[in-house]
Amino acid sequence: MKSQGAWKFFVAVGLFVLLMGGVYWWQGHTETKERLDNQYNGFDFTYSGLYWTTEIIMRDQPILMTFRYHPRDALNVWKARTVVDPILKENPRKIWISLPPDADPKVVLAGVEIARITGERHNMLNIPTSSAFSAPLEGFDTPVKTCDDATPEEVVLVFVPHEENTIVRDGSCVILTYKNDDDSILVADRYAYMLLQIMN
Repeated sequence: MKSQGAWKFFVAVGLFVLLMGGVYWWQGHTETKERLDNQYNGFDFTYSGLYWTTEIIMRDQPILMTFRYHPRDALNVWKARTVVDPILKENPRKIWISLPPDADPKVVLAGVEIARITGERHNMLNIPTSSAFSAPLEGFDTPVKTCDDATPEEVVLVFVPHEENTIVRDGSCVILTYKNDDDSILVADRYAYMLLQIMN
């Protein structure tokens, strides 16, 4: 009788160990699959419920970056091939990010998405970056910058409401068009991913 009880005990322990091993295997498999599913162009992305986060290396230093949209979400933003050239290849001494004077706070956030990469505050591209309006606004002394003001030394990025989400180039001016305020962030994230060479 004692040997039967011992046998049942070992069978129960063995089944428990197998079950727990299966649970751990499934959990690891699921986490690996999720990590691979969220990977883009060699970059690992994790979702917090609000933002996507990835790590980039800039000047041999790891930097954790957050974005509203995953690169896959931004694939439908049409862009011209050379839209990052005025910044990445032509070495401007200044960048202006020009917004409509009546821009929604989401559009302002879209401008910040790009400025944090181009500007000097986060030690990334380190190009002096300032905000501007695309048209005068009475009572404000904010500079007005349009594509007419763009030069190889002073690049202008202009946000423009439009019927399509696109990024196009006119000389040293980059025009980011967006269908609605939320899409302005989507377009800005696409451009930011291109500046960081996460997307082409």
